Amino acid sequence: MPRSLPWVKSSLRTSPRRSCPALSLKGRLERALHPTAANATQAGQTAGVPRRLRSQLAIITLGRTVLNMPSRVVYPFLPAIARGLGVSLASATQLVTLRTVGGLGGTVLGPLSDHFGRRQMMEIDLLLFTLAGLALAGVGTVWSAAVAFVLSKAIYDPAVQAHLGDAVPYAQRGRAMGFAELSWSAAWLFGVPATGFLMQRFDWRSPWAALVVLGALSVGLTRLGLPSTRSEAGALAGASWTPRS
Repeated sequence: MPRSLPWVKSSLRTSPRRSCPALSLKGRLERALHPTAANATQAGQTAGVPRRLRSQLAIITLGRTVLNMPSRVVYPFLPAIARGLGVSLASATQLVTLRTVGGLGGTVLGPLSDHFGRRQMMEIDLLLFTLAGLALAGVGTVWSAAVAFVLSKAIYDPAVQAHLGDAVPYAQRGRAMGFAELSWSAAWLFGVPATGFLMQRFDWRSPWAALVVLGALSVGLTRLGLPSTRSEAGALAGASWTPRS
């Protein structure tokens, strides 16, 4: 019995070595076929989302919350908005329909971030929303309401999703996307009570004045807090994309 112990110990020491070449070959194949995903996954297993990406995610979530508020507050306050715009309730409901149809514009407007940069398109969209909100709060026209309701989602959301795909490590993208989606709930939880309070205290235009301030703040934070991707835009635009069969 004592003589067999060295043989057992020897077999235990050598058995892992037999599997090492196979595991090493598999790892090499994975790294050769998917080098970016493999390296990002390994890094994501040992570290969370970097601090600089957390600040970017907070800025993006704020911007999306501001842009989502018109879509959320329109349902409970549509009669008041219709009276303020001087149109019938049936005509005001067309704004809601137009917003839904405008979401289809993402297929056309989304690729703009590939050509002009992710941050640049976020800034443009937030700026358009801010100007439309300023016109809606000051003049109160149907066209300004249409811009505020429709264009915001078609430009901003594709640029945000593309930026998160570029910047967030592969293993952390689900967490980042989930955090950004908090903006949809936050727009209702904070936007609807605040809109009701402002309308009751002042008038129907006051919530849009508040959104103008928040929109301008989001433009500045996006400008300062998110990196410019203009240098990468040419390479992204020049790359061809074909769906896999």
